[in-house]
Parts: sequence; structure tokens; C-alpha cells
Amino acid sequence: MDDIVFLSRIIPEHMNEVKLNRKNTMTESGEALMWKIIRGLDANLNHPITLMNYLPVQSYPKNYNKPFIKRSIFSHALGAVDINLPFNNVQYIKRLFMGRSLQKEIKKWASKKTNHRKILISYSMYPETMRAMKVAKRIDSKITTCVIVADLPQYTILTNKISFSSRIYLSWLKKNTFNKLLYIDKFVLLTEFMSEKLVSNQEYIVMEGISTNFNQNVVGDKREKNIVYAGTLNEKFGIKHLVDAFSKVQSEEYKLVICGMGDSEDYIKMQSNKDSRIVFLGQLERMKALEVISTASIIVNPRFEKEEYTKYSFPSKNLEALSSGIPFIAYKLAGIPEEYDSYIVYPKNESTDALTDTIQEVINNYDYYCDRAKKAEEWVSKEKNEKKQGKRILDLIYEKK
Repeated sequence: MDDIVFLSRIIPEHMNEVKLNRKNTMTESGEALMWKIIRGLDANLNHPITLMNYLPVQSYPKNYNKPFIKRSIFSHALGAVDINLPFNNVQYIKRLFMGRSLQKEIKKWASKKTNHRKILISYSMYPETMRAMKVAKRIDSKITTCVIVADLPQYTILTNKISFSSRIYLSWLKKNTFNKLLYIDKFVLLTEFMSEKLVSNQEYIVMEGISTNFNQNVVGDKREKNIVYAGTLNEKFGIKHLVDAFSKVQSEEYKLVICGMGDSEDYIKMQSNKDSRIVFLGQLERMKALEVISTASIIVNPRFEKEEYTKYSFPSKNLEALSSGIPFIAYKLAGIPEEYDSYIVYPKNESTDALTDTIQEVINNYDYYCDRAKKAEEWVSKEKNEKKQGKRILDLIYEKK
């Protein structure tokens, strides 16, 4: 029985107090993908993996009520023994304490004598986890290390205005991750372009994400004449572009329903006051957002390819939309493989008029695009499900072709 440790940032199912102590709602797409990966790995093994987990909480006192996170043991699955790592949650110094607590546990684990193979997997390139990889390899060079890269460090802040302190942080983040790449044996990347930035001679796979099982997660299947966007509301993600395009749609029956938070909230609110068809729901808990998505008639992701970061991005909301069986409109980003081209409805170009025309085209030929969406749902549920993607990660680690 191999000893597999996964460095995670999830909220264990029993810890409802974490959400109660938050002062605002956080985005949950990263945590959702992490849970899918964990379940996918477990599904391919005879025993559950071990989690060394940071609770994904924001800093005290501005965004979280507690200044200290205590060490605790929990079980994410039957037979698992997992650790919530302790740290001082005070703003500006928390990262230092997070790194210390993780290194302490990693040193103990890596030094443990065993006849079983040790495998260390991380979801992220945070400096704390990259440093943990380095510590583990220095103690025992036979440990296999694998990093799942959802975002490149230099593209973790994607707002129009980046503060001076944020620029310093991004520089520090990039420096303290890229200088530890030699300690990584395997990479799981969201796009092929990521390999140009990260991989030297290591093995890697491209895994865009994991499908969402709406039948298990969402109750009800009532369709409303809603066009839905749920995600980050930053201008760089094209949300203003979508609002402007929808305003030109010639239909009083359809509404544009927007969920999320970001730097374009004021613009959305202003436009919703001008056009009653635009409905802004704000940031929702993940299950509520999935309910909104599941009752939509059309889902849109307006992220376009004007920015360099789109080469290194496969939006999680794309796979989520394709899993829904609902017509999905999005732009052809460089990081999207050709196998998706039969299932996503692409506008002809990135102009506002082209997006308006595409929305109108789907409305006018709705049955055709519903059939296409159903094929997309069947494809992603078969090819991109938790167990299959978990097996691909393990095959990479165990060097199975």
C-alpha cells in the first residue's frame, strides 16, 4: 500500500463553522476541482489518500473572525486519517506560519521508515507547497513529487488595476515557485502551453479539468429563459462585453442572469438599472450557483483571447457548462483543445456584435443547439469524469502508458 499524501485547501464536510466565520463569500471553483481530484484518486485505489490540508480561509481580522487555526484530525473518506494544519491567520504574517506548519508535517512524513513507496501530490504552486516538495526530496530523493497546476503564479491576480503591493507579491510568488521546479517529478497541466513555462525534462499530462455531475449536485431541472454567467466579474474576463452584447439581443423573453463578484460589479448594477432583463444576483454559494446554472436556457463564458494568460487557462466553468446539457457559448481560447470544438458554440470573432449574433442564433435554433449540448454532456461525463481523470494522474505517477 503506497503512502500517498495530497496537499489540499478544502473545507472538510463537517466543518460548517468555517463558512460561518467568513466575513464574505469566497470563490469555490478551485476547491470544487480539488474535491473532484481527491475523489478521483480514491476511486482508483484500494485505500484513501492522506490529506495535509490548509483550511481555505482569508486573513484575520478583515475577512475572517478567527486569528488562529488549530491543528485537527479529520477523515475525508472511510479509513482516511487527514490533518488540518495549524497556522496564525493574522494578515501579512499568515503565509510564514502556514509554511512552517506544513514543513513540520512533511519532515515527519518524509523521514518515516517504510517499505512502501511515498508519493507527494500538490494542487497548486504556492510557495509553501513548493517548499514542502523541496524539503521532502532533500530528505528522501526516492519520494515521487507531482504538482497539479491550475494557474501559473504570475497570473493569479487578474484585475484591471493591480496595486503596488500586489505587484510585489506576484514577483515574490513567481520567484519562490519557479526556483523549486527541479524538485518536481511530474506535472498535471491545464493546457499544453503551460509546459513551455514549467517543464524541462519531467513527464506531464494535460488535464483540462473534471466534469460536474449535475444529477447528483442539483435538485430540479426546470428550464427558464435565462442566459447565465456565473464566475469572476473582472473586466479582463469579458463580463462587460457580455452585458453590452446582451443589451442588443432582440428578445424580451430572455434575461441575462449574472452571479459572482469582481471589479465590474458597479457596471453590471448600472446596466441592470437601464435594462430590466439584466439580473445581478451577486456572489452565491456553489450549490446555489449550480442551481441557477441548471435552470438556464443558455450558458455563456465571455472570456476572450486578448490577454496572454488565456494560453495558460482552461476555465473550470467551461467543463461545468458542458456537463449541464445546456447550450454553451464561449470563445476559442488557445488553451482549448480541438476535441472541444464540436460541443462549444464559438462566436465568429471577438466583437460585441458577433457575440450578440451568436446568442440570437442559439435562441432562434434552440432545439438544434440543445441536441448538440446533450452530446457534449454525454461526452464529458464519459471522458472527463472523476475516476477517469484520477486514473490518468496515477498512470502518470506510476509511468503507465
